[in-house]
Amino acid sequence: MSLLRKPKPVPANTVETNQQIAALVAVQNQIFPKLIDSLQAGVSTADVAVLADELAREHRVHSSLPLMNGFPAGISISVNQEIMNGVPRSDKLLKDGDVVKLAFGLHHQQRAFSMQNWTVQVAAGTAIAGDLLGPSHAILQESISLCRPGALVSAIGSHLQQACSKTGLFISELFAGHMIGEQAHMLPQVLPRRGMFEAEHVLSAGCMLHLVVLAHPAKPSARQLKDHWPVTERNYYPSACYSHMLLITEDVPQILTATYPLLPNC
Repeated sequence: MSLLRKPKPVPANTVETNQQIAALVAVQNQIFPKLIDSLQAGVSTADVAVLADELAREHRVHSSLPLMNGFPAGISISVNQEIMNGVPRSDKLLKDGDVVKLAFGLHHQQRAFSMQNWTVQVAAGTAIAGDLLGPSHAILQESISLCRPGALVSAIGSHLQQACSKTGLFISELFAGHMIGEQAHMLPQVLPRRGMFEAEHVLSAGCMLHLVVLAHPAKPSARQLKDHWPVTERNYYPSACYSHMLLITEDVPQILTATYPLLPNC
């Protein structure tokens, strides 16, 4: 580490904010498995979005995605070569073998936010679940133990890159983990975007980390579609994204978000 880059502590959220986030995630953990179970062949991505809206109303909560630069739906559903920001469509029907990435989060009066990403494969069909989904999820899980007070955020990012490389995967720098609290996306990012220079940061007890692994089977080549939302892979490879929200404590991190199967109804 350069002597010119003295690490800065990541500011802790207020106790009230972390309590509000924990309450949001508790509801999110009830909604998310129902969304995953709905991912069946013949179902449209718009059907899943309608279900997400119905469940949010039932629990009297609000999706955070429309607050993020005006995203046009309460859930992002990215299928196969779509990397992120998949807009639900009534004419996009899921098929057996599709790799589906869900992104769903909530907010409390725009003062506390939650988020989670998860990837599943619809039914069986290919070896993707074993070659891409399983290893990507495993990298997320084994990286959680690194997220303790005093840990360099950049060191966590380096670990994720190295872990992906060892399994033959490539990690995305476009959509990386970040802090979360009174805003949906707070700096520092775990993997700063290329050309983005930040001071070194260390985790502090009381901060909330949205730890994300977005992995590709080959070096990604991303492009954004004309409607300015879906980001897709030019070479049509699928990708996998998993995340957990971690409350950094004085000891081991507290995992707020739940873990789900990699295949629906499993």
